[in-house]
Amino acid sequence: MKKIVALLSVCLFLAVGCKDNKEVGAENVSSMEQANMIIEYTNSAVDYMNKANSKISSNESNFDKLLKIADKKKVKSYEIPLDVSLADYNFNANKDDKDKIIQPPSVLSVEEQEFFKEKVASYRDSYNKLRGEALTYIKYLKNEDYKDDNWAKAQEYADNIEKYYNECMETRPLISEKIDVVTERAEEIILADSPIKDAIMTVKGDLKLVQELVNTFMFMVMKVVKKRNLKNCMQS
Repeated sequence: MKKIVALLSVCLFLAVGCKDNKEVGAENVSSMEQANMIIEYTNSAVDYMNKANSKISSNESNFDKLLKIADKKKVKSYEIPLDVSLADYNFNANKDDKDKIIQPPSVLSVEEQEFFKEKVASYRDSYNKLRGEALTYIKYLKNEDYKDDNWAKAQEYADNIEKYYNECMETRPLISEKIDVVTERAEEIILADSPIKDAIMTVKGDLKLVQELVNTFMFMVMKVVKKRNLKNCMQS
């Protein structure tokens, strides 16, 4: 009798485990509460990346100047970018907001949670390092420290700026693509009773395509500009 009870307990445990595993994950979302949890999280991640990307985009020319200075190994004071352009005052200053973007909801699967924890943290780290390296490089130029090390540090700063910039450009689309996947079911639930559901989903698809084209275009433009500047430096 005890063996039968024990066997039934094991079967019940396995059955519940299988049920839980099946219900975990964005594609298995079934309630408005679960859907809202996913949308709230992804909105915070998107908001962070949009602000970061806006700061990066507005400093494209400054990053380019800094790389060009390292190649030329000479600089005039007016060529040094203003450090204020890279300052991020009050950018996601609230610690809870900062932590929120690397704390995906438990309604997502383990794989989905790990993805966001890793990729969003990686994007944030690369973004912070990009700004930090550029600001340190600007200070290096203003203090004329290049006279002490014959521009050795300048090239190191430039290489790191390019590295962190590329990391941001490569990681952001991966996160955006994953967000599109995990929010699909959640959006269907939230918009279930909306008379313009189909129109909204169509517009979303169009906007996604436009954003992908813009991201690709900006990434390629930056590469072309860098190659052109390097060529000009070699000829001068």
